[in-house]
Amino acid sequence: MKFFSKNMMFLDNEFANSDELFKFVYEKALENGLVKEGFYEAIKEREKNYPTALPGTTVDIAVPHTDPDYIVEPFIAVLRCKKGVPFVQMGSDNLLIYPKLFFVLGFKKEGCIQYQVKALQLLIEYFIVTDNGKLAAEFMENDADQCMEKMFELEKTLLGEN
Repeated sequence: MKFFSKNMMFLDNEFANSDELFKFVYEKALENGLVKEGFYEAIKEREKNYPTALPGTTVDIAVPHTDPDYIVEPFIAVLRCKKGVPFVQMGSDNLLIYPKLFFVLGFKKEGCIQYQVKALQLLIEYFIVTDNGKLAAEFMENDADQCMEKMFELEKTLLGEN
């Protein structure tokens, strides 16, 4: 099983807001046969009700996700933005932070929903907790191949292959 792919890694884009970012991910995921119609509206609604942005030591991150009914094939989209995108911080109603790293989770019920919580935990551990966010800072500087290599390492841990 694979969650990361170069087709769903987007480096150095710019988005004015979460709607633009979600629309971009939706269009790319739809092109790649990963989501169904309705994903865009569902992820916007889910983020509005349950914010996913987390403050980091070096870089803020967000881990948006939505109902597995909109997922055709499992994926984790990775976006690294030039500028922070305003998102509401997890656990608050209106505190804005400006993540530059996004991990959009797409897990379907059949065969992989059990990985969603573990993926969230690993992303937080890798990009916020470990070495005071050193990996996140490095990720912001790495080229596409180096970023993909880090994601494949995380994927192996997620799947229990490490």
